[in-house]
Amino acid sequence: MDFSKVKTIGRTYLLDDKLFMNFSGSGVIFKMKGNKLIIKLFATKYDNDTNRPYISVIINEVRKDYALTEEHNIIEINLTDQLNTVEILKRTESSVSFVAIEDIIVDEFINYEFMDKLKIEFFGDSITCGYGNLCDNPEEGFTTKTESFLEGYAYLTTKKLDALYSAICVSGFPIYKARWNLSFPIESVADMLSISAYSEELTLKTAQVWDNSQYIPDVVVVNLGTNDCSYFTEGQSWVDELVKEYNGFENVLKLDVFKNELNNLRLKIISFLDNLFKMYKDVKVVWALGMLEINPHVQEVFDEALKNYNNPNLYQFTFTSLQKSSGRGAAWHPSSQMHIDASNELSEFIKDVVLGGVK
Repeated sequence: MDFSKVKTIGRTYLLDDKLFMNFSGSGVIFKMKGNKLIIKLFATKYDNDTNRPYISVIINEVRKDYALTEEHNIIEINLTDQLNTVEILKRTESSVSFVAIEDIIVDEFINYEFMDKLKIEFFGDSITCGYGNLCDNPEEGFTTKTESFLEGYAYLTTKKLDALYSAICVSGFPIYKARWNLSFPIESVADMLSISAYSEELTLKTAQVWDNSQYIPDVVVVNLGTNDCSYFTEGQSWVDELVKEYNGFENVLKLDVFKNELNNLRLKIISFLDNLFKMYKDVKVVWALGMLEINPHVQEVFDEALKNYNNPNLYQFTFTSLQKSSGRGAAWHPSSQMHIDASNELSEFIKDVVLGGVK
């Protein structure tokens, strides 16, 4: 199809006559006339519910979700209104599945233009993906059935601010290192600044390149650091070896080898900030933490790095939703209510402090 008839949301790319929309929340929006909408989709196929991709189709702000069970999927929707605004968005994350639009069939596409809106870009981990936020049992593990970017704080924040968005987020990923992905070719979300999608086997050389000039945000929100805690705690092999040798974790905290790794985390934070401000010039960057617990020694590194970074357009933000909200989602991730509370406070911070010019 002629994809110039639709406007893209987030990072998408054309390949083999398909429009790939892989990162959480990415997709298209368009206006159409007609009494039927047919969407043809290519998707990573799974024979189980754990990793199956989901998309959301929003017609005139009314949403329905679809599990994509086949490699080639057809969704047919009968319409009562003759003029409709349609969004097709990927609800689940890039790391477990790829999704592409093969065709959209309508009677007529109507020209659609984005209004001049605030642009936000999010860099995050499973929290930003919406991991487990459709589940109210913290003992359950990961499944895409209970993951929704559209119930997550990032998407909800953009709705409250009437903003456009792009999201680069992968479960388990850090700003520096996490125990979950040390053997992967790409280890950090910071390294995904200029790629269009992520999967476990991709390297920075084989990943689809993203041209950052296609979307220049006014505000970047970084919610990274929670998974870094896993690298700096007992249960990680290099830490456990030191704990055994030096008789306890408290003694390990004093060692140069441990301090050097914390310093590498600090340098990674600074490097990522340097790259963001170089890429986007006058962008305002909000580094947000606190939707889940952060280890004190890791938090101290973030506090020091962000406090001493010499740029007036950098803001540090701490969520209080963890203290306000009861209940957790799957695998002790933020619940849907925590995401709502987090979006309320983040949107207010962006509106009143970041865009209001008050440091």
